[in-house]
Amino acid sequence: MEITLNVMIPAYVAAAIALTFPILIVLILSLFVWPYLSIFCHELGHFVCAKLVGMSPCLMKVGRGFNISLKHFFGARLELGILPAGGLTYAYYPNTGWSKFEDLKLKLVIYSIGGCLANSVLLACSITTFVYTGFPICLYFIWMEVVMIITAIVPRDTPLYGMKFPSDGKKIFFILTQNYQRFFFADHQHHIARIAGDRAEPQTLVKNDLRALELFVKAETELDYRHFDEAIAL
Repeated sequence: MEITLNVMIPAYVAAAIALTFPILIVLILSLFVWPYLSIFCHELGHFVCAKLVGMSPCLMKVGRGFNISLKHFFGARLELGILPAGGLTYAYYPNTGWSKFEDLKLKLVIYSIGGCLANSVLLACSITTFVYTGFPICLYFIWMEVVMIITAIVPRDTPLYGMKFPSDGKKIFFILTQNYQRFFFADHQHHIARIAGDRAEPQTLVKNDLRALELFVKAETELDYRHFDEAIAL
């Protein structure tokens, strides 16, 4: 005995399903995929520029929440959070090719501007796609990249991962306006405050001896690259 069951879907239901599916795709692209891609490319821009100027990226982190971690990503650690919310990239100073702060400034500026350069490429691609296809969603992508660039370039402090980090614009401003002593002293004072918390007090690093500070910073750089004998000698 054969039983046949025929299910008729009303035309208005089929039309609603056909209309809902593309809307869902657009929402997923708008709320998750593109913001995540934008943040990833921003941090990748820092990563690539760090490599170009001789720096050594050690960590690239994108998003928050549940983490997928890769220990080896072109010599660095890659952490991918499930939510598209924030990111950062750490890189060591070049271990060769700079003898004074003026030599290092340009490298640090290129490294800091790398994220905005990557977002600018995405912005150009979004504008080109909109011009040639006319897809309305491209307007959202364009708006997203403009916001990303403005947010990164405005000098300000951004709360991220439970701490405050300077924006790319603030880093660049600080690099261009500070001398060697003030730049590195502020960096070390930041670490002291982070470790000691409320107990941190203003400290004079190496008694304001510029030569001692220079040797101290270079010794730290040698330690980053595991050059222990050179660090001890410095």
